[in-house]
Amino acid sequence: MKRLQDVKQAFELSEEEEKREFGNETVVQMASIVSSQLETMKIPYKPQKLEKVEADIVTQLADWKQEQAKQPSPQAVFECGIRGLAQLTSSSIELFRKVSELILLQSSDSSLEIPAAIERSHTLNEIAVTITTGISSVSAQFADRLGASCPPETGEGDGQPHDDVKSLIASLYLEASNCITYTQDAFQLLQPVLQLNSLDTH
Repeated sequence: MKRLQDVKQAFELSEEEEKREFGNETVVQMASIVSSQLETMKIPYKPQKLEKVEADIVTQLADWKQEQAKQPSPQAVFECGIRGLAQLTSSSIELFRKVSELILLQSSDSSLEIPAAIERSHTLNEIAVTITTGISSVSAQFADRLGASCPPETGEGDGQPHDDVKSLIASLYLEASNCITYTQDAFQLLQPVLQLNSLDTH
């Protein structure tokens, strides 16, 4: 059926969307953007966990920037980055799960005026892009912090050898890629929910 196919197409992430990049300031705005998108869908849910994780990350990065005299070790930066990425991914997966539940509940209430399934599908696509781009931005900021702590190529001095820091940066980006995949998979699980919704509302 055309309605089902339309929803399926709305769940396809284009190459341009997957490669979209935000500036550093967008990390601060990610949760508020998602909140606005949920309001557009008329989903009564506030991504509070996502907001908290985002705020904690922003605060930590700001603290490091201000406290120049007391800088963390590369390993501490790496561990904080991995923890932040994991928490972002966990809260995002929970968000998609909750949205799925609410859509199913709303489908059973004929008194509600809700957006068409295809419109919601496109908005969910935008949410997925917002979150995955935010994850990329967070990983880039932690990688920049790691790069700033990189000692000379010789590895001399009290700092960690240059190659070790580069290895941490590579591992950080790999983890970010995995987190993006997990988030996109959680988004894709909503496709049958929206397809069912498209049939219920016609």
